[in-house]
Amino acid sequence: DRIQLDSLCVDAELSLTLVRRSLDQAKLLEAVASGEKLSALLEVSEARSDKEVMMAVVQKDGLLLRFAHDSLKADEDVVFEAVRQNRVAMRFAAESLRAEMTFVARVVRQHGQALQFASEQLRRDTGL
Repeated sequence: DRIQLDSLCVDAELSLTLVRRSLDQAKLLEAVASGEKLSALLEVSEARSDKEVMMAVVQKDGLLLRFAHDSLKADEDVVFEAVRQNRVAMRFAAESLRAEMTFVARVVRQHGQALQFASEQLRRDTGL
């Protein structure tokens, strides 16, 4: 609404970015903001493959990483954020990430106990 926007930028320049979201994405983001239970929504939502949506979800509850699309379970940013919120989320990370030395070392610095969910080879690595 033009009148409302004009009132926002009385003495300053306003920069506005519009983002088109699917109804699924909008519902999930609204649920995250309101603290609503997300697991039921995630089970049927196509937004599980949206990185921005899943980042917001795992920041609230890292264990909800289990509902993320496989591509996001292999995304270092999403998984790290989930593990930062709850170390057990590492169990839902893609096997390729759980075997990636650099990533696992980063996670273990954040939560040492997350090592239990790393690949067997990395769990045996005494240097880690």
